[in-house]
Amino acid sequence: MFKKTILTLAVFFLLSGTAFSDIAQIGTTSNNFLKIMAPAKAAAMGETYVALADDVNSIQYNPAGLSKSMLSGISFTHIIWFQDIAFENLNLSFPSPAGTFGFSINWMHFADTMFKTEVDPASITGYSTEYEFSPYSFYGTLAYSKEFSRDFYIGAALKILNYAIDPNDDKGSALSFMADFGLIYDMEFLEGLSAGVSFKNLGPGTSFVKETYLQPMNILAGIGFESQYFDIEGGVEYYSDNNINYSIGANITLFEALNLRAGYKGGTVPRLSFGGGIEFGGAAIDYAFVPYTIDGLGYTHRATLTYSFGSPEVKLKTYPAVFSPNGDKVVDYVRLLPDVMSPSKARAASIKITDAMGIAVRTVKINLRKKLFWNGMDSLGMPAAEGDYFIQLDVDYGKGIKSSSAPARVEVDLTPPSITVDGSPKLVKPGRLDTLLVPVNFNLSAFDKNGIGQWKLVIYGPDNLPFRTYTGTGDPMMVTWDGKDDLGINQVDTGKTYSYALFASDSVGNWGKSRAKQVKILFREVVINLSADTLFDLGKADVKIAVYSDIKKIADQIKGYQNPKITVEGHTDNLQMKRGVYADNMELSKARAQAVVNFFVELFEMDRNIFRVVGYGESRPVADNNTPEGRRDNRRVTIRISGIVYE
Repeated sequence: MFKKTILTLAVFFLLSGTAFSDIAQIGTTSNNFLKIMAPAKAAAMGETYVALADDVNSIQYNPAGLSKSMLSGISFTHIIWFQDIAFENLNLSFPSPAGTFGFSINWMHFADTMFKTEVDPASITGYSTEYEFSPYSFYGTLAYSKEFSRDFYIGAALKILNYAIDPNDDKGSALSFMADFGLIYDMEFLEGLSAGVSFKNLGPGTSFVKETYLQPMNILAGIGFESQYFDIEGGVEYYSDNNINYSIGANITLFEALNLRAGYKGGTVPRLSFGGGIEFGGAAIDYAFVPYTIDGLGYTHRATLTYSFGSPEVKLKTYPAVFSPNGDKVVDYVRLLPDVMSPSKARAASIKITDAMGIAVRTVKINLRKKLFWNGMDSLGMPAAEGDYFIQLDVDYGKGIKSSSAPARVEVDLTPPSITVDGSPKLVKPGRLDTLLVPVNFNLSAFDKNGIGQWKLVIYGPDNLPFRTYTGTGDPMMVTWDGKDDLGINQVDTGKTYSYALFASDSVGNWGKSRAKQVKILFREVVINLSADTLFDLGKADVKIAVYSDIKKIADQIKGYQNPKITVEGHTDNLQMKRGVYADNMELSKARAQAVVNFFVELFEMDRNIFRVVGYGESRPVADNNTPEGRRDNRRVTIRISGIVYE
């Protein structure tokens, strides 16, 4: 969205400028030699080099194109203009991770020598020559360009100019400052299609003698298409002191070395242009012939020598650095993220994968515009072995320009974590299963060099079905089990055989399991709470016969233990006794606890010696005595069964 907004504003300014263009203003601006565009390649194509600018000579047309240049470059252009005017141009560019920097020196000079005269009555002509001089213009340019985002390039340039008609006269020269700004956007929907806009000669006017003249502000816009064998660009040009010009140019490449070019520029001075060039290695020689036949101005010739050196920077990142291609859909592949200068210019690209010994595992051609992955398979479609691998990106730009990334390391990890788990407190007797006492503390340990992703502790019941499960992420710690199931309702069946195991995965999804351990589970104390309202009538301590079946279940449970020790506790609410058999709540609570013990002894023939009776009255509430519900919960009898774990 940002790219489209910028380009829309650029086109708006271009179209707005056409409303103020005026051919009648020709000659009213200063520094008009800036309209002479130096490089021969662009001149031969009708001066269309705004959208397709991509080398060291971009500094003359659109500084944004510098960041599309894959190599460092230097170029020199010599122009033979009409009326014995010559123009020299030297351009330099240097790509870097921070962007591309450019530098340009430009010099226009005259072949003829001029003379400054003074009145001399002694001379036959009445004048004598004071000195000779040659007018010239010189300017230097500093430029910077960067790929602002994918396929979107920006650039800017600062010009410092000295225009000297008479270098010997302090008033015969003028210093000027101005700037250029450019944008290029490579269209994603059609590879090779680009649009560009360039704003040139922006700055304050030039003061010369007693007058100030505006700069020849120029706005260029174009759209172009380039491929391996054919380039074409069309554009429009607006000068603040001129008509709107339009141009079109094309280039055909033969044998990846010979270029044939032609163009047409219409508007103020319509003209055809022709040229060509030869490329060999990193060097190129270009020539342009542009005839100005209107008013017999004459012919112009440009020759440009360009040399490109270095290699385009190619980077490759991988994510994640460790993966596990085991088909479990958890980190089964590694994503490859290429960072390539001007991917549209790449003729071919490939990925080469080698193992830690440098042996090639897989080589595959790729499309830089598509998402890239490695699924851990080798060239034969077989899974790669566990270990380190190195992935290298190779890009061929044609014309002998090739670049390779530094190898990116990835690791294939197929080994699950090492896992241990143990429970405590534990009773150990030779020849018998270990016994764990509830509450059980499980000490969990899982280690993997790439870290722990998830873990799961499973406690299996006597039926071998999961009874309680604990889960977590990261390194596991200690887990305390209260003896209840996952619902928090059912308690462990004490004395029965249970088992437990710890599962853990590493950060890439390799799951491991500890050895399952079978143990007996015993409570250190079994606590049973009975409602006093169910057992007794209000203010009394006689157990209702209706609770016979409930008490029998508890009696059968106690008989299943060896040498249990049982404490029966009586509890009441805080409402005081008004009248009755018992003097206070303490006496009533003890009487009720004794009545329950008598029920066990007399009806179920249990040993009275295993019981201990305690009355706590209202001293140990478990709920709020200010509400009816809370008082009902506080009226209870608690049976504590202990001493069962030592047999």
